[in-house]
Amino acid sequence: MFIVEANTDDLTQLARSTDEGHLKPLIEKVYPLEQARQAYERLSEGHLRGKIVLSI
Repeated sequence: MFIVEANTDDLTQLARSTDEGHLKPLIEKVYPLEQARQAYERLSEGHLRGKIVLSI
């Protein structure tokens, strides 16, 4: 178990780097919020090559 504390400056820098194209997250699949259960089930299967995203 671990605890994460959000740091506004770090998050701002990450957002800026992403906007500028320096960070390119690898997205496995985007699910609409209504399919959150299916997204969780896919995540539970493991062996992902990217992130699972919920679109709201």
